[in-house]
Amino acid sequence: MLRNILKPSAALILLSLVSVPCTAEENIFRKGPYLIYPNDNTKMTVLWQTVKTPKSSFIEWGEQGNPFSNKREITESDSTEHGHQFSYTITGLKPGTRVFYRITADGEKEAGLFRTAPEDTADSLTFYAMGDTNTDLADFDTVMSRVFRDMGTDLSSRQTFILHAGDLVDNGTVEPDWDKQLFTPSKRHITTMLKYLPVMACRGNHEGYKGTTLFPKYLPYNFKEKDTDRFYYSFDYGPVHIACVDPYAGDIPAQAFSKGSRQYTWLEQDLKTAKKRWNIAVCHEPAWSARGGHANNEHVQKYLHPLFKKHNVQLVISGHNHYYARCAVDGIVYITTGGGGTTLRTPDRNQPYLEFALKTHHFLRINIQKDTMKITAVGKDGTIIDTTDIAYEKQENENINPKY
Repeated sequence: MLRNILKPSAALILLSLVSVPCTAEENIFRKGPYLIYPNDNTKMTVLWQTVKTPKSSFIEWGEQGNPFSNKREITESDSTEHGHQFSYTITGLKPGTRVFYRITADGEKEAGLFRTAPEDTADSLTFYAMGDTNTDLADFDTVMSRVFRDMGTDLSSRQTFILHAGDLVDNGTVEPDWDKQLFTPSKRHITTMLKYLPVMACRGNHEGYKGTTLFPKYLPYNFKEKDTDRFYYSFDYGPVHIACVDPYAGDIPAQAFSKGSRQYTWLEQDLKTAKKRWNIAVCHEPAWSARGGHANNEHVQKYLHPLFKKHNVQLVISGHNHYYARCAVDGIVYITTGGGGTTLRTPDRNQPYLEFALKTHHFLRINIQKDTMKITAVGKDGTIIDTTDIAYEKQENENINPKY
């Protein structure tokens, strides 16, 4: 598997880190390892879960040529039946550096590698986006195989992160769906994705509504509120600021981000103080799309679109509808990328503001080169579905980092 993804030199190093494969009954690892970006280009968080409390568990990491230079013993954070979770944030890393790591639990090993985020002053970046990966794992796995091909065999500048628009699993309120879908050991490209790329996701309706606990349990992002029903956060990565909105926050989903709500107040301040040239918002339910499953979310149109327009959000990414669609409203590009692996729906091409739509499994490649953002939709067979360019336009009183 790894030889199809890495250059031979990197493949040999990583193959030397993994143990002889175990049977499913012998494998102590239940989930992971997988990655979360902690909004710091000198850090990366590695997480994993075991089927029982191991007698010993540790993580090793280092740069190419000396991948075992650091080692930490790790104890589990939850010893309950569905616990046995582990998490460790590696610190003191150099921005834009490839780092190898290996997890060992009772002698069994799992390895991966990641690239730290670039310098804060970086003006170029490539990353990926998708949504609605639940249900059909074969298609999800095929989409991920194309992402790896697109990254290139040397995992250079394109080994960054995946932005996920929600609906990672079919029923996010039950443990088996997390085990068998997002964290399935049976699909090699999905499993490898989690080892190589941080997945930064917003909550979808399939992750559960009020009282859901498994989404924050397995994906503990830097949520701006600590209660279990509000999962919104933001992060910076090179030249881009990304705000992940939660359309199901609070007691009444329809008021999740109405004017004056906690999330609206947070988002307004977050975008107002963002210091990056490029601003992207992610919200599972689209403001404008092509129906064919779900109507446009009028609350996003009414409350969030004015904020996006005021604070120079250039791109809004959503899922929910199972296809690819691109709309443009007041100079903002709205993309629905709901074809990551779920059952597809047929778009209605007669919807307002719609510029292009196609029923297909796909992912997005988003490439930033200083004053231009190029968005490319790629099908699971590698076909280029759609491309669009966004030109950066400076606004009055814009709070851009002076280092640019």
